[in-house]
Amino acid sequence: MPVAVAHPFWVAATGSAPPIFAAGDFQVSAFTIEDRLAIQDLIVAYGDAVDRMESPETVAELFVEDGVFDLSDIGVPAFSGRAAIRDFFVATFAHNTHHFHALSNFALTRQDGDSAQMTCYVIGMGISHDGSKVTVHGRYVFDVTRTGQGWKATRYALQALMPIMGSTDHLNN
Repeated sequence: MPVAVAHPFWVAATGSAPPIFAAGDFQVSAFTIEDRLAIQDLIVAYGDAVDRMESPETVAELFVEDGVFDLSDIGVPAFSGRAAIRDFFVATFAHNTHHFHALSNFALTRQDGDSAQMTCYVIGMGISHDGSKVTVHGRYVFDVTRTGQGWKATRYALQALMPIMGSTDHLNN
């Protein structure tokens, strides 16, 4: 049976689990709201860095050295390692004139000490130099780990929730 996690602030304030659960169903977690917000900020920083299209290195630095960037759900091969992620964004930024990300519905779906997973919905759009457009409606899945430099992505994946509008052919180069 899954164990619900009582937020430490609730337990500290009340001395017990929320009333809808039996007290024995809970464990106190060292995972804080600050951790949750820092992970959410990491995902927002990813979207912002891609939308600014200024620095592929900034995008790559959001990942651990051997991080995985996975767009296989939309027909683009996965990339492993910061260098490969950076190179992907060098090509992507050169091909496009605009990017836009709208992120919502952030959910912490797993947490275990210094690792976690957060998902969110995304609407992502891009326009290339030749005027072609692509729009993706999906879910981001970020697996993250706590490092000496804060939370970093170990694996990012996009799950398409609706058919892609436009072409992603340029992403396969």
